[in-house]
Amino acid sequence: MAGPSRLAFRVPDGVAQVPFTLDELLDWSAWTPSLVPVMFGPGALEVPAIREPEPTETCLELPYRLILEPDPQSTWAHALVPREVAGRAELWHSPP
Repeated sequence: MAGPSRLAFRVPDGVAQVPFTLDELLDWSAWTPSLVPVMFGPGALEVPAIREPEPTETCLELPYRLILEPDPQSTWAHALVPREVAGRAELWHSPP
């Protein structure tokens, strides 16, 4: 009912590799998200056209082809240890 989702980031110059550890893979604080440029703010001369995300841009697809983009000002934070709720462990947790 939905296509694949992806999170894409612009890697800073000089970064040749990211250590393959859970802590490093979940710490996105140094990365700038790669998003479809549809946001505009005060003083913008023109509004960018809405289009599908490119393969190098974030695409969060939900059922029935609803595609969402995070706000450019948003950040991601992840639990680094499993969190149990009502006796069940979450597979993924990103608190606001």
